[in-house]
Amino acid sequence: MPVDAGDYVKIERAFEELRAFGYFAKQNFQCCQSCGCAAVPEEFAERYVFYHYQDAEDLERDGSCYLAWAGDFGLIERILHRNGIYTEHDGEPGTRIYIDTTREPEPPEPARIVSISMEDAQFLRRIAETVRGYPPPWPEEQTWGDFERELGRVTIRLIHAMGYAMPAYEVVKEQRREEAELDEFINEMLKEEQDDG
Repeated sequence: MPVDAGDYVKIERAFEELRAFGYFAKQNFQCCQSCGCAAVPEEFAERYVFYHYQDAEDLERDGSCYLAWAGDFGLIERILHRNGIYTEHDGEPGTRIYIDTTREPEPPEPARIVSISMEDAQFLRRIAETVRGYPPPWPEEQTWGDFERELGRVTIRLIHAMGYAMPAYEVVKEQRREEAELDEFINEMLKEEQDDG
């Protein structure tokens, strides 16, 4: 089925959104994939999405084509779906994304409801407030190491709440490794201060 004006609008909106997320996103770009990849500006070498002249002919003929891409596939796919564009992909970074403007995208998976404690919720709220630029709402006696350890504990509890037992185990191991490295760094700093004194 040939692409119509409404389908082009969906693609244009998706590409506009990709550009807003810092991607080099172009339609009908260069004669082929090799030339297109070569023409992508260096600063966008790891964040681009485009289809070339030959793809544009396929798109005009039957409403589908392939997109060359680099970057966060999950983000690219969500943006395409959000703009009503069906996609297929095998998960390999070197494989182009198939799009079909004549088909509806798969509905997103329902959000997982996670129950967490009020204490964890308050801790996560403090993190969000800090990220948004508010003054750090941490007690004066709390160190950065204390914060990192608490963040690790909350992360592990959240992973358990979502039902991912093995990843939680891996996070515990990683957290313990990071704590050991942090303690070693702090001890080295204290030793240097003592030596200087």
